Amino acid sequence: HNGMDLVGQNGKDIHAALGGTVFAAVNSSATSGYGTYVEIEHANGFHTIYMHMVYGSVTLKSGDTVQQGQKIGVEG
Repeated sequence: HNGMDLVGQNGKDIHAALGGTVFAAVNSSATSGYGTYVEIEHANGFHTIYMHMVYGSVTLKSGDTVQQGQKIGVEG
C-alpha cells in the first residue's frame, strides 16, 4: 500500500488524526487482513485507516462525523 504504518502500544486509545466522516467502521475478530478498523474520509479527499484494533472497541458507524483528536478505538 501507499500508506505509512505506525506501531502503537496494545491497549492504548487511538484518536483521529484529522476530523472527517467515517467511511467504514468494522468490528472483526479476523486474525488476518485489517481486522477491526475505522476508515475516515477527510475534507481534502484523503482517507486515514486505523487497523488492527481491539475487537469490539469501535463504536462508530459509516456516516458518523469525527472530530480531530476524538477516540475512535483501542490499539490491538
